Amino acid sequence: FYAYDIAYDKDDNVLWATDFTATDDNIFKIDPDAGTLLDSVKIAVNSAPSRNGFTGIKYDPNTKHLFIQQVNGTTDADWNSYVYEVTTTGTVVKITASPAAYGTGIYAQGDTLIVVDRMQEVINRATLPGLDFSLLNPMSDLSITRNATYGPRGIAYDPKLGEYLLAYTDFQGTTLNGSYLLFLDPESGAELNAFPIAIGEQLTNVRGMEYDPRGAGNTAWMTALTSGGSAQIIKIALTDGPAGAPSAALSLTPQTVVFGNLDTG
Repeated sequence: FYAYDIAYDKDDNVLWATDFTATDDNIFKIDPDAGTLLDSVKIAVNSAPSRNGFTGIKYDPNTKHLFIQQVNGTTDADWNSYVYEVTTTGTVVKITASPAAYGTGIYAQGDTLIVVDRMQEVINRATLPGLDFSLLNPMSDLSITRNATYGPRGIAYDPKLGEYLLAYTDFQGTTLNGSYLLFLDPESGAELNAFPIAIGEQLTNVRGMEYDPRGAGNTAWMTALTSGGSAQIIKIALTDGPAGAPSAALSLTPQTVVFGNLDTG
């Protein structure tokens, strides 16, 4: 299937994936380590004549529900998006219009839901559980400053670095210039750093982004479409990410320093 975004469900230890295909109403359950397809769940979609596929997906551990974005439209002039709140068995809890024209990434954090707009290159947010975008829209302090016709995709949050992780594909027209992992400041939205993403000799067209909260390391998953058209889930290391690494080591002069008398223990 044409994987777009992924979500980690810590309660069942599985990845959920969306399929960016207009005729596919399913989301898919995947083993996070082996990458094998475990199951699929059908969603009752809000049908539209120009319905396109599912894009962003994230799991909310508070409600134990999934949040999904769906895109409708055929051209840049008529894109529109919806946000679904669904159970892990596929029951639709709520559908609301997304403020994103072409909604890609989505992320639930505390009492806030944020959505990424590929067309406007901005991040909007809504309050949970009501999915009310009017109260917090737009999140003007979280705007993306890179420029590309196809830009931001999946989004996640790295609690160890304290930053957003954004999958970003730099298209100009139909030319793929490169794909990146962007580190964003959680307050200003400023781009702190960018890493090019490649698999072997194939430059990837990245889409999905999800943080892996398991274990002592700092890692994440990304989905990518290779030049051959295959969908892949790749694992990347974040432990040595630039935002968390100092630019220089701390030095003391003189090298012998006396701090006084200290109690032991």
